[in-house]
Amino acid sequence: MGVATIIDNDPASLPFAIKAEGTVTISGSSDFDGDPLNLNDDARIYAGRGFTINGNPTLPVRRDAQGNPIRDANGKLVLIDRAVTVAPGYNVINANTNLYSNLIPPQVIEPQTVVVPSYTSIINQETVRRVPTGTPTVTFNVQNNPLNSASDWTNRFPGGGTATQPTVVLVINGGLNVPANVTLSNLVIIIEQGDLNFNGNGHTLNNVMFVTNNGNINLSGVQANNVSLFASGSIQMNSNARFSGSSLLANANSNGSINFNGSTTTDASSNLRVVAQGEINFNGSSQCRGSFVTARNFRYNGNSTLLGSIEAKGNILFNGQATVIATS
Repeated sequence: MGVATIIDNDPASLPFAIKAEGTVTISGSSDFDGDPLNLNDDARIYAGRGFTINGNPTLPVRRDAQGNPIRDANGKLVLIDRAVTVAPGYNVINANTNLYSNLIPPQVIEPQTVVVPSYTSIINQETVRRVPTGTPTVTFNVQNNPLNSASDWTNRFPGGGTATQPTVVLVINGGLNVPANVTLSNLVIIIEQGDLNFNGNGHTLNNVMFVTNNGNINLSGVQANNVSLFASGSIQMNSNARFSGSSLLANANSNGSINFNGSTTTDASSNLRVVAQGEINFNGSSQCRGSFVTARNFRYNGNSTLLGSIEAKGNILFNGQATVIATS
């Protein structure tokens, strides 16, 4: 009788791609196994207070030297170490799938902590990174300069600087409405009071930072590269929004939310980071590469693919047929 060689990951060296201090609920047939033969892209799950599984998700399982899944004496699949874990004292456990031999009872590990950077610290870091010391600020009064078209924008709004010396603009006396077909480059725009809205279509952003000190951000379908977007309230977009390069979305209000409905480029140079003091609703229109951290709950809707990680101080809910692939 031959002896099978079991291939498994080193749990000490691979983090959890899905981590909730609260509970994790999986509905539908989501996939957390990535490439079954790739030992580094399994989306391990930590559910501090327990989990509920409604359906038959694909979880990472042990495999032999030929790549075949390992089964127990009853024919059930054997999960890799730390595939689905809980903290001591968890109080929720329910799974109606009977595909896996070691799912219930779950593996109990040391408590994991989700660290959510403060909104102020992230803005300060981005400002230091983007704006050289001593850069002057230009004031733009929206009441005196109506922006109804792309030509209005070109003629009235301050022009962009360079990649290393952006133009810094303080918008006063109202929110900012960006007309259709406007391209913004090398700008830092701070809106003192009011919302930021991108009206219509055809917006291209490159190396831009927006801050709404007392308002929300509606991105519409922007095409954004190397952007940082900070809202005191909420952030939303439509399914045409697309991000590339190193981009960052953050909000300050625990009662607000970030509703991610767009996508990113998926090459290794893409690095979307989303940090919410409120909730995150993920409705990706196609593939997305990035990390999502929330001080409250995370909801994953639809059937898109996320290459990256999810962390929540509260709960994580998968409401569709999600695919989550861990990235290093």
